Amino acid sequence: MALLATGLFAATAHADDYAKSFTVSNRASVRVDTNDGSVSVTTGDTQQVEFRVEYHGYVLNKSLQIESNQQGDQVELTARIPNKWHFSIGNIRTLRIEVRMPKNADLQVRTGDGSIKANDLSGTIDLHSGDGSLTVSSLKGAVRLHTGDGHH
Repeated sequence: MALLATGLFAATAHADDYAKSFTVSNRASVRVDTNDGSVSVTTGDTQQVEFRVEYHGYVLNKSLQIESNQQGDQVELTARIPNKWHFSIGNIRTLRIEVRMPKNADLQVRTGDGSIKANDLSGTIDLHSGDGSLTVSSLKGAVRLHTGDGHH
């Protein structure tokens, strides 16, 4: 019986991933919009914008909608939980969005409920969390930070 319980726990502890990568030619303009979930942004000397969404407790295209697209050098990711206030006992739900992008680029992040981390970025930067902390360092350019109920 203990072996069966261990096997069931291992199956429920598994997280799923969504990953997309886009190549930009010039200055990237990156937008991330989610109604729930944390967003972490890292930068480098690259002409790629990479999105990785790790989720647990959601079913893609049912309880979680993820879309990403590119128009020229504008790249966007949207992650939505259609029925955000659905509670389930014993099921821990997590949504984490990781962005890797050029360090000389513009960035707009909106999360309804989650923290935002961004470092080493130069451009027009607009970070907004309805309920979460902002952790930033080495941001240069036009920077706008807002949190409705968190620290920065």
